[in-house]
Amino acid sequence: GIAPSFVHFEDTREAKVARIATLGLTHFIDDLEETFEEPSFPKNVAKLLYAPEPSPREDITTCATWDALLERFHAQSGANRRD
Repeated sequence: GIAPSFVHFEDTREAKVARIATLGLTHFIDDLEETFEEPSFPKNVAKLLYAPEPSPREDITTCATWDALLERFHAQSGANRRD
């Protein structure tokens, strides 16, 4: 579903958010809601949370499975699925 070249790992939340801004992303998937709460998190990036329980925040889309996450990403971004 997601090419390895689009998967990045950072040591800190601050570095993660900085990379998001640098890459100019439209969507970001994370399993930590705290990432989306960072003050410098880009305002125009869609927040997709991989978690078993829904977020109470209206600006975060929560999905409990990778299949659901990928479906939601493709629906929001208009990206073509590559199955």
